[in-house]
Amino acid sequence: MGKGGCRGGTRRRGFGGGSGSGETDIVRTQPLSRLGFVWKSSEVLVDPRGVSLDLRQRIRPENTIPYKAEKTNPYWRADYEWPPIIIVSTCLMGQTGPASDFAGYGFHAGSVAGFYEITGWPDLPPDGPFTALTDVIAPRMLASTIVAAVDHRRRTGQGQFIDAAQIEMALQSLAPQIMDYNINGRVVTRNGNRSDNAAPHGAYPCSGEDQWCAIAVETEDQWRGFKTVLGDPDWVQDSRFDTVEGRLEHQDKLDQHVSSWSAGLKRQKR
Repeated sequence: MGKGGCRGGTRRRGFGGGSGSGETDIVRTQPLSRLGFVWKSSEVLVDPRGVSLDLRQRIRPENTIPYKAEKTNPYWRADYEWPPIIIVSTCLMGQTGPASDFAGYGFHAGSVAGFYEITGWPDLPPDGPFTALTDVIAPRMLASTIVAAVDHRRRTGQGQFIDAAQIEMALQSLAPQIMDYNINGRVVTRNGNRSDNAAPHGAYPCSGEDQWCAIAVETEDQWRGFKTVLGDPDWVQDSRFDTVEGRLEHQDKLDQHVSSWSAGLKRQKR
């Protein structure tokens, strides 16, 4: 429910009013957000049985920073207990705190969270994920949050105000790296196509111009099979490569050997 869903539109059976007629309904589509009426936006949740849960006029999602939200609709934070409305705010940095008025897109929150520092090559500047990452992560978190709020309203009759900062939701996807730093003191950075758990792991050059093959050896059984594919050359007998820990520690040397072998591979025509 990032900028595509929260700031404008109902996403149900494509664009428009959801009737399947193809006609545009201004109350339920993206252009409405251009007018600032984010509180009229809605979503339809569908459970595994295909039963739709229509939340129109009972849920108010938005993702604008505090002063923008107040200016756009001064009633957006009105008493949500009666009628029992669920207000869902999912701006970049949340509605409170020192960074709350930091405006931007999912690209910016992804960078602040740290995704850009760990994506790319160690000898190049941060490259970052392909898309506005926090806009992609937030809806997954919000779906269960909204369902919980709906269940609470059904049981108690009370509405909810949900302040879900995109950066906080996205940080859950960096939990392994955060724990690695807190426990081991290791700062994770860019490592190209390499893996923290498997080696060799990467794209290796082949014969011809800009020809590559992807190789990932994740288990000891795969390593034994890969040695057979290589033809059991002398270098694979090096004890440094006997275990995944050893291969991870000596990846530079390992990648040199694999690259020398892959350079003789030719593209297979299908």
